[in-house]
Amino acid sequence: MKNSLVSTLLAEFHDHDPDKVLQKAKEALDSKKVDLENIDNDIAKLADERQKLEDENKAKDEDINYRNMKIASNAKDKQKHIDERDKSQDIKNENETKIIAIDRVKGLLGRQREREKNQYDEDKDSIEKQEKFAI
Repeated sequence: MKNSLVSTLLAEFHDHDPDKVLQKAKEALDSKKVDLENIDNDIAKLADERQKLEDENKAKDEDINYRNMKIASNAKDKQKHIDERDKSQDIKNENETKIIAIDRVKGLLGRQREREKNQYDEDKDSIEKQEKFAI
């Protein structure tokens, strides 16, 4: 076992009761499970935020198209439509930057989750093996 939770705890508590060590390992494993759930929640929140930004961008696209139509029709308040179109485009560009950042953070969280999930699985297997030996 390469640096598993149980072997680490056994090394730390080598002179203590193995049942207590196993209980500590189970508690640590439960904590890791909560950490994984927290990462999942963070990823879900980022996905929601990304969807809101995409929805806002769709609305801005419609506004930009409307403004372009008004500008092309030579409306009397042409400059106002140009300014509003530019404002919508700026917001859309900011949202695109935020979406890229969200995607990067989601990617990092996904990789972190994968590493922690693998460690969780290894620790769980280690605990199960220790429980079998204890019986």
